[in-house]
Amino acid sequence: MPHRSFENSDSTIRGARFGFLVRNHHAGIILVGMFALSVSGIFRHGFPDPWPLGLWGGGGLWVLGSLLVRYLRRATTNRWYQIEAATLLLLSVNALTQSSGGLNSAFALLYVFVILWTALLFDLAVNTVTLSGVLVLEGSTLLIDPPQDLESSIRAFIWGLALCLIPILVKAYLRVELREKEDLRTEVIRFKTSAQAFNPSKESERSHRVWPLTPDEREKRVAPVHLRFDRAIENLFWLFKEAVEQVHHCVLFMPEENGDRFRLHKCVGGDLREILPSSVVSEGEGLIGFALKERRLYRVGHLSSGPDALGYASPDPPIQSLMVNTLIQDGRVEGIVVVDSLRPVAFNEEEEDLFLRLCQQVLEAVENRREHQSIQNRALELSTLVAVGESLGSKLELDHRLKTMADKIKEVIPFDHCLIFLVDLGERCAELKVARGFSDDRLIGQVVPLYEGYLALVVKLRTPIIKVDLHKRDLGRKVFPEGSGIELKPASFLGLPMIVQDRVIGIFAIASQRPRAFDEQHKEFLRMLCSQAAISIADAKLHDEVNRMATTDGLTGVTNHRRFQERLNDEVERQARESGRFSLLMVDVDHFKNINDRFGHPAGDHVLRQVASILVKTVRKVDVVARYGGEEFSVVLLNSGPKESYQLAERVRRAVEGLEIVIGGQNLKVTISLGMAVYPDDALDRQTLIELADRALYAAKQNGRNQTCLYSRIQP
Repeated sequence: MPHRSFENSDSTIRGARFGFLVRNHHAGIILVGMFALSVSGIFRHGFPDPWPLGLWGGGGLWVLGSLLVRYLRRATTNRWYQIEAATLLLLSVNALTQSSGGLNSAFALLYVFVILWTALLFDLAVNTVTLSGVLVLEGSTLLIDPPQDLESSIRAFIWGLALCLIPILVKAYLRVELREKEDLRTEVIRFKTSAQAFNPSKESERSHRVWPLTPDEREKRVAPVHLRFDRAIENLFWLFKEAVEQVHHCVLFMPEENGDRFRLHKCVGGDLREILPSSVVSEGEGLIGFALKERRLYRVGHLSSGPDALGYASPDPPIQSLMVNTLIQDGRVEGIVVVDSLRPVAFNEEEEDLFLRLCQQVLEAVENRREHQSIQNRALELSTLVAVGESLGSKLELDHRLKTMADKIKEVIPFDHCLIFLVDLGERCAELKVARGFSDDRLIGQVVPLYEGYLALVVKLRTPIIKVDLHKRDLGRKVFPEGSGIELKPASFLGLPMIVQDRVIGIFAIASQRPRAFDEQHKEFLRMLCSQAAISIADAKLHDEVNRMATTDGLTGVTNHRRFQERLNDEVERQARESGRFSLLMVDVDHFKNINDRFGHPAGDHVLRQVASILVKTVRKVDVVARYGGEEFSVVLLNSGPKESYQLAERVRRAVEGLEIVIGGQNLKVTISLGMAVYPDDALDRQTLIELADRALYAAKQNGRNQTCLYSRIQP
C-alpha cells in the first residue's frame, strides 16, 4: 500500500475548504472589499480615481449579477442572500450620499428607506447588520472629517439615534399586528372546529399524524412549510431504502405552477452527481412521461432504453430497473414518485406493494403541505381583512356581507350597475345574489350559464376583465350570455373573480353607460377588495353551512327533530297571539323493520329519502317537514284546518303508495300511515298536540295502516 502523506492530505482539505468558501460566498467576499473601500472614504470628495471606482463598480455589478442569478433559480430564501442584498443597497446609498455632500445631502434620506425596508421584510439579524453598516460607514466618515461645529455634531448624533429607533418601532408594530392576526386565526380555527363537530372527516384526523417529524420539530412553528415537507419526504425515502436494499434512487417530481410539467423536487440515494437537478418531465415524453400520461404504476425489470428515457439520471452507472407511479388526488396529479435500481429485475410484487404504500404516504404529505399552505395563505388574507372588517360588517350572514360590499364600492367607484354572483362548484353557472342599479329585484336568484360572454371569461381566465368602450368595439360579443335574463348593454364593464384555494366562488361585476368609466386604478382596487371579500364570503358560506347542518337531518335533508320542536313551539305561540290555527301530521312508514330485515339498511335509507322527497314536493313551501325519528316524519301545515290538511295528507299517502322502488330486481311496495291533530281544536300546547297526533297515528296503524286518521274522529 503506498504511503499517504498527512501533510498533503491537510493541504488538500484546506484547498477544498477554500474552494467551497469562494464558490458559495464569493459575493460576500466582494462586498467586504467594497465595504472597505467605502470606509476608507473614497467618495468623500466626489467621484474617486478611476481605479478605485472601477474596482468598486465592478464588484457591485458582480454581486448584483450573482443575486439576480440566484433569484431566477429560486434560491433566495436564505439569510446570506438577504444580508448581501441589503449590504449592496446600503453601499450604493452611501456612495450617493458621500459623493453629494455627506449627511447634508438629500440622498441621506435613502438610509431611512433601507433601514425601514430591512425592518419590514427581514429578521433581527439582517436588521442589525444593516444598521451597523450605516453607523460604521458614516461614523468612519465623521472620524476622517469631523464636524466643524457643535450643531453639526448634535445633528449627526440625532440622525443616528433616529435610525436606531426605526427598526425598534417597526418590530414592535409588527409584533402587535402578528398578535392580532394570530387571535383572528384562532377564532377562524375555532369556528371551523365547530363546523367539523357536525361532520368529522378522516382528513381532519389524518392531519395530525401524516408528518413523520419529531414533536420538537412540529413545535417549531417558525420553520417554513416546504422545509418540513422536504424533511418528511426525505425520511420516507430513507425508510423505503432501508426496507428495500436494492433501491438506488428515490425521486419525487412536483408539478410546476402551470401544472403542465413536473420538475425534480427531491432525490435520495446514490451519488448526487448522478442526478440532473433541473430535470423536467412532460406528459408523453420519455418513460416517466408515458407513465404520467397513462396515470398508473409501471414496473420495468430490464431498462433497455437510452438515458433520455429517464431524463433525471446520468447514463453512468446505468439504471436497470425502476418503478414509477403518479400521485393523483381528486383527479389532479400531485406528483410523480420514481424508485430505481442498478440490478435487473430488482423489484417483485412484494416490493411493488411497499412502493404503493410509499406513494400513499407521499401523497398524504403533499396534501398536508397543501393544507398548511392554505392555512398560512388564509391567515395572510385575514390580516388584510381586519383593515376592512368594519366596512364589511360584523354579521356572518352571506347576503348582508354581499350587499355591504356593493354599497361600499359605490362610495369609491361611480357605476350604474353592480352585480355579485356566486359560482357553483363546477364553475358552469352562477347565481345572481346582489343587483344594484335596476328598477326592481326580479333578477335576484337568476341563474346565468357560464359558456359565453365576458362573465364566463372572468371565470375561465381567473383574472379581471376590463372593457371601457363596448359601444364601438367588440359589438358582437355580449357581456352576458343569451337567455340569462339580464338585458344590459353597457359602454364600460369591469368584472373580477373572487377566488379561494384556486376555485372561483363568486364574480363581482360593475357596469356603466359611460365609455371609459373605469381604469387600471379601479381594477387594482377591486382586485384587492375581491381578494379580501372572497375570504369573507367563504366564512359566511361556512357559517350558513354550519347552521344548515345544525338544523337539518343528514340522511333526508329535511328539518331535524330539535329544529322541529323549536318551530312547532314558535308556531303555537304565534297562533295563540293571532287566534289562528294549524295542523300537525305524524307520518310513519309501514312495516319499515321488514324492509330493513329483508333488503338491508341501505334500502331502508333509500325508502326514507324517497318518502321525505314526496313530503317536500307535496306540501307548500311555508310548511315545515321534519324527520321526527327513525322512520317517522312530522309535518306542520301552517294556517290549515282539518279539511284542507286531511286532503293534503291523502295526496301524500297516495303519492307514496304509487312509488315504484326496485331493489335487487324486486319491486318494493311502500305505504305510510298518518295521524293528524289540529291547533287549537284538539290541543292548546305543543306537547299535548304531539301526543294527540301520535295517538291518531297509532289508531291509523291499528285500523290496517296505509290511511290517514284525524284525532277528532277517534272513538273514545
